[in-house]
Parts: sequence; structure tokens; C-alpha cells
Amino acid sequence: GIAYRLLNYAVKTERGRGLECLFLEVRSNNIPARMLYRSYGFKEIGRRAGYYKNPPDDAIIMLYASREDLIN
Repeated sequence: GIAYRLLNYAVKTERGRGLECLFLEVRSNNIPARMLYRSYGFKEIGRRAGYYKNPPDDAIIMLYASREDLIN
């Protein structure tokens, strides 16, 4: 609940400033965070293999767009 509310506040605040899209990277094994971002409307758009070193893990690149045409 708290993480979703913080994310919602940040996105709404930046939308008011003209935000059109937001990118983030998250560890591939951080399933709870990936589920949170997906529930908010982020889409997984890429992967950076071996991005994290300690412990080793890939980064998942995610995109939130205020307009659908920015995703495609």
C-alpha cells in the first residue's frame, strides 16, 4: 500500500509538470517491485544483461507513459 501511494504521488506530481514518460530499472529477481510497477501501468520494454554485480542480476527496463502512443 505505501509503495503504491508513493509511486502514485510521484507520478501525479510530475504529470502536473508535463511528464509524458518515466523509465526505471529494477532487478529481474525483484518480483514484488516488478508486480507493483506493472499494476501501476509500467511496461517491461527491455533487459540489461549482467547490469547488477553484487549479487549478479539483470536489470529490467520499464516504461510508464501518460499517452499510449509514446509506448509504441
